[in-house]
Amino acid sequence: MFRTFWIALLAVPLWFNSQIVNGHVIPTKNNDLLLNEMSMPQIYKLGSIPSTFTTDGSTTLNEGRIILTPKANSKGGLWLKAPFEMDGSFSLEWTFRSFDYRGFSSGGLSFWIIDSANLKKNDKTLYDGPSQFIGLQLLIDRSGPYGEALRAQLSDGSNQLTKASMDENTFGSCLIGYQDASVPSTLRVTYDINDNHLLKVQINNQICFQTRKVKLVGAGSKANFKIGVTADNGENNKESFEILKFNAFSKANEASKIPNIKSMPQPQIVTQMTNSKTGETKLIDKKKFDAEKNDEFSNYDLFQKLNKVEGNILVNDIRPLDQRLDSIIQTQEGLMKFMDHFLSTLSEEDDSSKDQITKDKSEFKDFLKINSNLESLLEEQERIRETTKKVGEFGLHDTHIDDVISNLKIILIPVAVILCVMIYYTFSTQQYIKKAKYL
Repeated sequence: MFRTFWIALLAVPLWFNSQIVNGHVIPTKNNDLLLNEMSMPQIYKLGSIPSTFTTDGSTTLNEGRIILTPKANSKGGLWLKAPFEMDGSFSLEWTFRSFDYRGFSSGGLSFWIIDSANLKKNDKTLYDGPSQFIGLQLLIDRSGPYGEALRAQLSDGSNQLTKASMDENTFGSCLIGYQDASVPSTLRVTYDINDNHLLKVQINNQICFQTRKVKLVGAGSKANFKIGVTADNGENNKESFEILKFNAFSKANEASKIPNIKSMPQPQIVTQMTNSKTGETKLIDKKKFDAEKNDEFSNYDLFQKLNKVEGNILVNDIRPLDQRLDSIIQTQEGLMKFMDHFLSTLSEEDDSSKDQITKDKSEFKDFLKINSNLESLLEEQERIRETTKKVGEFGLHDTHIDDVISNLKIILIPVAVILCVMIYYTFSTQQYIKKAKYL
């Protein structure tokens, strides 16, 4: 009994850990797209890091978690050993967590999608990653002006990047509360060449940013990427960056195509203004404050406004709903055509039925004429019956018949007697003549 109790007690934290790992991930229906050799969907069940991955720095596997920075002032990385071959579309999902620290930090967690054949300088100085590369870097940190945020930058490999240059090279960002979180977060990066080179970044199934201005691969060509995640917890803190799950898909999975109903908050800078008369202070958007100072807009301001409009259109992408609506309209049009054909068929059958009835009437015309003559005879018979009935009521019928019968008796009796006498004499004469001949 006590043994069963201890087994159940040990199973509770394992179950709780598995529920935490899957906290924000929508169950995918595209298991056929999952690249099993390049994925770790259940790290909490692993006894060691798979041979298809390589690690560096202080990275370790402990209690179902890959810890990149297990101690203060440490660095670590986790990379796919083989290049990730992409021929047009892919989805990558990382489930991660920051633990045991909250506040400003010069460190951060960096995700990499870079060209494996053109790695210029892998010096591990940029959050334990390369400072000169061709590709995309996604950084989650708290060293920028907006606090805890995700920021993205592209590099063509021509310049060496630093932590200080991150702000000026950022092309997309969103706020994310990740430090010392009890529930992990999931980052999903999707690139779809068939959707006009759509690059979409999601955090916990909410859109962070997306754009069609980034082309990771040209149409009709393939590219080999080096995929990895690195971390640096900075100075004088023991922030622990942990990886709990990693999935790689050969195409854009279904979870990445969910309509963008709710976007993540975007960073804003405000300016404090003080009323010189009342001393009242208020905070307003810095962009609005700058616009009030100068009514004229530069080309850069117009570009920012157009870029914001484009972002709103992308965030509220309703094309899947529009496609479903088009399908419903086509179905309705098909039903309307079927109903029109059905009604026309009924109309033709109604006309043919009327013609058949007219034909039947012409064929039975003679029969109907006989029927009318029969009705006339029946009416005539009815009139005779009525007349006979009236004559009987006046007593004329019986007297006339009796007189006729009595007169016939008087005439017929003598005639019958005479006929009998003549028959007798005729027969006697014939017998006499026969006898005379014999003699």
